[in-house]
Amino acid sequence: MRTKIMITILFFSQLFTLGLAIDYSVNPINPAQGANTVAQSQPATTGLCLNGFGWNGQLCIPCMQVKNGYCTCTKYGGCDTKVCDSSLTNCQVLTNGQNSYILLRATGCNNYAWGDSNTSVICTQCSSGYFMVAGICVQPNNCAQMNLVTGTCDTCVDGYYFTQNFQLQTLQSWDYYQNINQVICNKCLNNCKICTSGYTCVQCMDQYYWSPTQSKSALSSTQNDSNAGQCLACNVNIPSCVKCQNSTTCDKCLDGYYYTAPSDSTTKGTCTKCMSNCLSCQNADTCDTCDTVNNYIYLQANNQNSCALCTSITGCKTCSTQSGQLTCTACQSGYVFDSQNVCKQCDVNCASNSCSYTNDQVQCSNCIATFVLKSNTSCNSCGTGCSSCSYSDQAQTKITCGQCFDNYYKDDNNVCQLCSSSITSCQKCNFNNQNTPTVTCTQCSPTTKLTNNSQQCLSAPSNCIDFSVTNTATCNTCADTYYLDSGSCISCATANTSYLRCSKSNNTINVIQCQNGYFLLSGSCVLAKDTNTQATNLTLQTCQTIASNSQCATCLPAALGNNPPQNGVCSYCNCSSKQSDCQADGSSNPGQTTVTCTPKPTCLPGFYLDGSSCLPCASTTNLTGNQNCCGLGLIYTPGPPITCVQQQNATGKEQLLASNANAFTCDIGYYYNSTDKKCLTCINNCDICDDGTTCKTCSLNYTLIKTSNNGVQCVLIKCLVVDSTKGCTSCQYGFYLSTINGIGYCLQCLSPLTNSICRPYSNQAPNVTVAPATSVAVSSSPAYVCANGQYWNSQYCSPCKSLPTSGKPNASANGYCVCSTYLDCTSIVCNSGYALVQNTCQEIPKGCQTYIISNDGTTLICTACIASYSLVSNVCVPSQNCQQFSTTTGNCVQCASGFYLNWQYNSFVSQVSTDANPYFNNFPSQCSACTISNCITCTGPTVCTTCQNGYFWQTSQYLQQPSNGSQGSCQPCMQGCQTCSNNQSCQTCFSGYYMVYPYSGINYCQLCSTVPAISNCLTCDTSQTAPHAQSLIPTCRSCPSGYYLYSGKCVVCTGGCLACDADNSCTQCVSQGYAYDQTNKKCVACSTITGCTSCSYNGTQLNCSACQDLYYRNTTNNITTCSLCSAVAGKNYLRCVSSTSPTQCLDNFYLNGSSCMPQISNNKCLTYDNNSGCTSCITGYIIVGNTCQLCTSTNAQCIKCQVIANTGSSQSASLQCAACQTGYYLTTSYGCTACPNVKGCEVCNSAGCQTCSSGFYPTAVTTDTNNSTGTSTSNNTVTCNNCVSNCQICQQANSCTKCADGYFLVTTTSSGTNSVTTSSCFACQPECQTCVAPGTTCTSCIAGYVFQNGGCVTLAQANCYSVGTNGCAICKYGYYLNNGVCYQCLNPQADFLCTNPVDNLFTSATPQQQ
Repeated sequence: MRTKIMITILFFSQLFTLGLAIDYSVNPINPAQGANTVAQSQPATTGLCLNGFGWNGQLCIPCMQVKNGYCTCTKYGGCDTKVCDSSLTNCQVLTNGQNSYILLRATGCNNYAWGDSNTSVICTQCSSGYFMVAGICVQPNNCAQMNLVTGTCDTCVDGYYFTQNFQLQTLQSWDYYQNINQVICNKCLNNCKICTSGYTCVQCMDQYYWSPTQSKSALSSTQNDSNAGQCLACNVNIPSCVKCQNSTTCDKCLDGYYYTAPSDSTTKGTCTKCMSNCLSCQNADTCDTCDTVNNYIYLQANNQNSCALCTSITGCKTCSTQSGQLTCTACQSGYVFDSQNVCKQCDVNCASNSCSYTNDQVQCSNCIATFVLKSNTSCNSCGTGCSSCSYSDQAQTKITCGQCFDNYYKDDNNVCQLCSSSITSCQKCNFNNQNTPTVTCTQCSPTTKLTNNSQQCLSAPSNCIDFSVTNTATCNTCADTYYLDSGSCISCATANTSYLRCSKSNNTINVIQCQNGYFLLSGSCVLAKDTNTQATNLTLQTCQTIASNSQCATCLPAALGNNPPQNGVCSYCNCSSKQSDCQADGSSNPGQTTVTCTPKPTCLPGFYLDGSSCLPCASTTNLTGNQNCCGLGLIYTPGPPITCVQQQNATGKEQLLASNANAFTCDIGYYYNSTDKKCLTCINNCDICDDGTTCKTCSLNYTLIKTSNNGVQCVLIKCLVVDSTKGCTSCQYGFYLSTINGIGYCLQCLSPLTNSICRPYSNQAPNVTVAPATSVAVSSSPAYVCANGQYWNSQYCSPCKSLPTSGKPNASANGYCVCSTYLDCTSIVCNSGYALVQNTCQEIPKGCQTYIISNDGTTLICTACIASYSLVSNVCVPSQNCQQFSTTTGNCVQCASGFYLNWQYNSFVSQVSTDANPYFNNFPSQCSACTISNCITCTGPTVCTTCQNGYFWQTSQYLQQPSNGSQGSCQPCMQGCQTCSNNQSCQTCFSGYYMVYPYSGINYCQLCSTVPAISNCLTCDTSQTAPHAQSLIPTCRSCPSGYYLYSGKCVVCTGGCLACDADNSCTQCVSQGYAYDQTNKKCVACSTITGCTSCSYNGTQLNCSACQDLYYRNTTNNITTCSLCSAVAGKNYLRCVSSTSPTQCLDNFYLNGSSCMPQISNNKCLTYDNNSGCTSCITGYIIVGNTCQLCTSTNAQCIKCQVIANTGSSQSASLQCAACQTGYYLTTSYGCTACPNVKGCEVCNSAGCQTCSSGFYPTAVTTDTNNSTGTSTSNNTVTCNNCVSNCQICQQANSCTKCADGYFLVTTTSSGTNSVTTSSCFACQPECQTCVAPGTTCTSCIAGYVFQNGGCVTLAQANCYSVGTNGCAICKYGYYLNNGVCYQCLNPQADFLCTNPVDNLFTSATPQQQ
């Protein structure tokens, strides 16, 4: 194969002269694409080729080769479209007119586009952390903010200082935009936060202080520098100190420590630990703040003050202190207060808000799903596969399943069995217990289909992509490379080994595409390597298409021979790259040729000269005949004897293409390494090299440059497209086109040295022309309208399922259900202030606007905030006058107008967090108000840099040497003046004012509306008036809404008119509620017709076209008005389309055709017939005849019944009991009889108990009874015996095999000869659902608890929203999940954020976030 590769490479090297750089890695003869079930799901109707090849009707031919992708084509060497290599994630195709280019995007850019009138490549979207400057993504390199006008860095990040432009050097490299800021922002001293040079510090990092040292400065080696020093850690001198100003005084200790000031200047302060679990204190004996997050509270008792744990009281969540004692104030979830205010545990399976303490015991009113309530005290499981159940006996010992889950069915024993256990691949099924019990499937898995008898789920036949099923599976459509034959799929290659794709029609198999090595010709596959079509000294096919007799019809472009070739023969020239050096002679043997080399016989690499012909080098280890070179994967080894040695461990392009005594030939981009004896890769984008560090020839569009370390590199040329006479016509990314003396050059786009960019930044909003609003047609009133939580059942509004309330007094549900059937709930709509989270309406946190679960499903987040809050790491924090927060630290980086960053207060303290007051709402403000009135930007309390519009800066007159306006005030300009430099003259006016130019030269502003001649004018100017004119009458330029400009004045439009002409003729009415009177050019209000919302005017009469809700259109004498539906006498209409056609009735009436009929109260009907009889019932009732009845109407203990026809009776139908409640059994007369009073019995019949309940084990009992005929009958029943206490399953009294939830199993064996083994159940920790011995190690937790650090803690303690298998599954808002544990998401003190979301407060001048 690789021999073919080598010859192919050599052959197509001749195409370079045609502008085609082709280097194929496969045999170019018919590289067909095989069956592909992903890309080719349907059978192909034409030939399919590999990427880079096209179908020419006979075989696959090579398209033009391109770098980093491939071409599609229909002609040899063509390129219809270019496609990126799918493995290159940064690859993109750009099309410019008829030309397409495959480009690799630069690092930091997500999308390329054409810019500068399609003459250069720009980026439209940068990756996270990059700046977008003039269409180029610039790597920050420690720059915090870039200037989009100059293209330079304005501010460095903390720990780096800014280098002025005059200190910069010119950047001239091919990827200069990656390094711009690298020379601008330089590192400060270690642990320094703000500095102006590399040897001194203005402000140290938190937990560090500045320590001056008299040392030689970096700028001078001859004298000591008074500014030199270093940032030292506070805790080195004062342990546990986190903020200090020097080595002896601490400003802040660690949380849980208090500070003691030094006694004198010779000592230093100390940080001493507070009492255990205390967060802040003044001394070791008292505590100001205990760790309330973990439920600690300050307790003062007998001079023994401490932070006590509320949860030390069993089941207690929060507590208070009274008289030195802890008193529980609220129980944990799953606990309730008893009469003594002691927390008692509820059943672990009791539903939320369903547990109470009544009659001196803990009671449950409702269990969670798949559990049933017993004696209002405990919840028992319904069993595997059962979704709802009940007790069948009065003692509530026998549980009967009422309904199984969808993928289960209920068998004869009322046990739920998995559908797929009876019918493979069945997902839903039914069970028929009449006559012969059978299971029938109703829904199969997605990849199977159900048979007609519903007994099987069948898969598709082999290689079939579409099939149908009766009682067997029959294929309709086969996969690619197969054909359909009598419902089965047969491989085309089976029909004929030369076939790849085919079809069958009229019992004939028709070939569509042949296998590799064959041509498709006239419905047959012809061998490509026929002896009549190739030269005697060649191994590759040379034909592009063939004709009859298997002779070439056309040759490949670089082959010898005319088109059509003589004698049907095409040949290669292996002599040299010039076809003129080759001669093909076929005269001596028709149908064959011999190629000779003239005038000087020389061969291409991979061939050797034999006489006058070039033949392939050896392909085996031994050379034969005149062979003097080795072929693919072989190393030439001089003798004697000369041999070809196989390369070891060399695969792919590591193999030599050819070798001889003088040279070793590798593939393009590789060189031969004599040590490794392999072909190794050259440097990137190099085609020819001698080793891995140098390059002789770079790839196309690359050029060779020297690097700073005396190495070389192949880099993209600046030009993307070059014209031989015009020079560059389009440029690569990072450069722009400039024409000098008629020649195009590509120049560097960003130049920080000169503060210039190639594409000017514009912050001006575009001019937008707003078209007048068009009339909007108002639709007619709806046919019916139901209240929230109701649906239209075709007759009246019926209720959907009610949502639970919060459980608080007078509380209402936080949303409502949407449904289409009675008491159903297909979706939930939450009320304002609530968001849908896991099918419940949760209150939206303060400050949050959009509240959802994160995409990875691990935490609750906000994606948008309300005003005065900012989104930081998907948490809405109070903005507190901060305009921009850092997305990497959470600290404020830019304050709002009128505020400045108070760096001295830029430390955060740990915050106590509760649900009512979470930690992120308590961060201290980092923005302080400018103390200078009317200042919009300031850098400190007394340093203003910009005054508000209408004010100017005036330096204090008491300063002898004012410094950059460091002291002064913002003084007002004259009234109406927007900008001025003093209060004596104005430069520009506010909108609504015009400039007055008196002779005095003191310009001032006058309000437009105060000039009588232009009253009601919105804006005006004096641009058409000579300056300094004594009598100035400004020109009105625009009018307010409802006015039009006429002769320089604002005139009011008539009512309802949206636009009018200068003569007050209305040209357009407002969009709703008016009709246009074309004759009188005015708007007529539709409201003159009661109830009308949309109307038309025909010149003489107003007609209504749409009425309000509850009205209908009523036409009398060709005049259409609106009439109230409910005013139709005696009809009880609420909504209607006419006086005889209601669409909805008044309350307590239902729609029946064209009538509103009264509903009968308490008859349990859902829908009615013409005679007020029921046609369907509400949930829980069954329709019998035309009435709704309960099953219990047949028997009080009946839980399931069926309707039976009554023959020979006036009553058409009646109810018959089909199943009884737990504790009863169904008799032969369809009655319910109580089971015998057998303790622990779950299922019984007339003979006695059949099955025992959980916690009991059976003992068989057989009794014989005599019937009336004297025949004896044996009855097999069981007696139920108690297992050991808290045992769920046992086989005998002292041997438990499984304990109940909350207990663990302990097995003991007594000593002695007659040893006895017993198994008992002991209680776990109260919060454990399951545990292992000795009961202190939980393996799972009860409801309301989560597994953390080997134990169970409450959801609130763990900051969990919901529980998963390994701890928390979803965290509360403001927290993030890590290995099942929820941590605080924001910690600005540590410069930590848990995520890096899009921050909509960032401007375009900051790094883009994705």
